[in-house]
Amino acid sequence: MLDGMPPSNKTPTGSSIGPNITIEHATLRFRGGGTAAGGAGLDPPHPPRGWSKTGPWPSWGWFVRRTVGVTFRNLELDFDLDDGRPAICIEDAANTVLENSAARRGRRMGYDVLVRHGCPGLKLVGGNLTTQHEPAP
Repeated sequence: MLDGMPPSNKTPTGSSIGPNITIEHATLRFRGGGTAAGGAGLDPPHPPRGWSKTGPWPSWGWFVRRTVGVTFRNLELDFDLDDGRPAICIEDAANTVLENSAARRGRRMGYDVLVRHGCPGLKLVGGNLTTQHEPAP
């Protein structure tokens, strides 16, 4: 998970993680086993409230929220148990690049990357990933 902070009393505009973060040449395997209903519409709380203890995320692999300038290059994502959620969820993130990356897709899943709350500058270059844009709230 890469997760910037939402607006608050201390930071009225919030804060983003980035820019210039690159994760490359990585093969990551996740447990999986989630369901579409179990991940749909989830909005995990931000740190410091313990996001690692929130239960399921809206994706089985990466959850990227409030970031700027993050690149995933030559990334392979896989799971042990079939999963009804997308491999990646990108939310409110600018200039994200998914380059030459691949993910196993669950049997009932029609896409790999869920895009939420606007993600200007999102680029998919090579690889086998497809996106689904969630309507604005």
